[in-house]
Amino acid sequence: MTVCYESMPRKIENEIDDEYYDSLQKYSTLYRILLSRPYLTETTFSKWNRIDLKLVNELGLTLAHLQKKNCWLEIDCRLLVEKNGEFKLCTEYQIHCRPLQHDAWEFNTNSGIAGFHHDTEGDFEYMITAVDEGMLLNDKHDCYIQIIPTCKSKQLIQAFPLVIGPIMIKEQSIVNTWNQDDTLVSLDIFHAYYVENDSFMLIKENWELGTPGKVWDSALVISQLFFDKIKSDSSQFKHRGILDLSAGTGCVGLLMALLYKQDKSNLPRITMTDLPEALDLIYQNRAYNRLESYTHVQPLRWGNRSDVQRLLKKGPIHTIIASDVIYEPASFPKLVKTLEWLSEAVKDIDIFLGYKRRGLGREDEQRFFDICAEKFIVNVLPIEANHKDWIIGNGFSNMFEETGVNVYQLVPK
Repeated sequence: MTVCYESMPRKIENEIDDEYYDSLQKYSTLYRILLSRPYLTETTFSKWNRIDLKLVNELGLTLAHLQKKNCWLEIDCRLLVEKNGEFKLCTEYQIHCRPLQHDAWEFNTNSGIAGFHHDTEGDFEYMITAVDEGMLLNDKHDCYIQIIPTCKSKQLIQAFPLVIGPIMIKEQSIVNTWNQDDTLVSLDIFHAYYVENDSFMLIKENWELGTPGKVWDSALVISQLFFDKIKSDSSQFKHRGILDLSAGTGCVGLLMALLYKQDKSNLPRITMTDLPEALDLIYQNRAYNRLESYTHVQPLRWGNRSDVQRLLKKGPIHTIIASDVIYEPASFPKLVKTLEWLSEAVKDIDIFLGYKRRGLGREDEQRFFDICAEKFIVNVLPIEANHKDWIIGNGFSNMFEETGVNVYQLVPK
């Protein structure tokens, strides 16, 4: 979890002075493609459907000034489908993507591209067809549409690919675009993480939940870091207790579980925790990826000794992972005390914190690390990325550097 825009000073975006706004945008290099309108959840073959998008940073702020002017981002699409408990690239159907075709009476400036043309509002149309026109339609396969930046040289904005769905394909259209039934439209959004063998993990987001409802940059960097660790040597976490603290969407813990799903002999005990009211999204994402048997979910409130004791009754914790938990100065003592309690059973525990500066002042940052230094040795973890294959898709020279995220390792004194 991290600082939520709603938790900052009560100013709406157009009232924020340029200096304050620019400070929030300073490390915003990986933007989010979101929906600006609901999408239809049912379609038919060979029917064009409109999708309306917007581009924001992880705090929900739109681009402004020169950033908005430079916002040229073309997108393409591909289909994902669930097969045998895994999300795979769809081979039975194919998707076609094109710029939005405006009616003659509409006032518009047609960009000529699918996506964003020097604006933070974008759109496109898609159509699904069968690879084999004679094949029978299988209604049991819900399709998900992944919206991907094309990464052309003209593109000056980097964006996290979006997934929408599920989309049900019907033999005959029952969708009336002029009088839509609420049950036929959705604002559900996901992100897809490439795992291996053309398989993906889907993580649902819900930005209305605030801080725990979205995947923050630190979670992406931590996920990539542990993905690389497991792929290089999966035995290093064999039978160990791993805690994804304040897990939010559950992204980090679920990705680790999915990697070990094919390597059960080295399966660690993975537990994801958060506030009791924030656990539902973790349960949903665990169910989407069929990982109920490979993970545990438990409430844990910082500074609550009883919650920590209940967690440790199930076994010691050897590795703690926490992304973007340094966001509220008043909670710093409780957070550090929780880490101290969790470390009591295992003296050689590994603690990894992902943090990115946003609205927190330098004095508050230093205060957190000063509190940490009373019980832990704090090291900045050097990260060397010697590959170009990222779990969120290609097009990044170095995701670790571009996001502005630092990873800290805490060692108990």
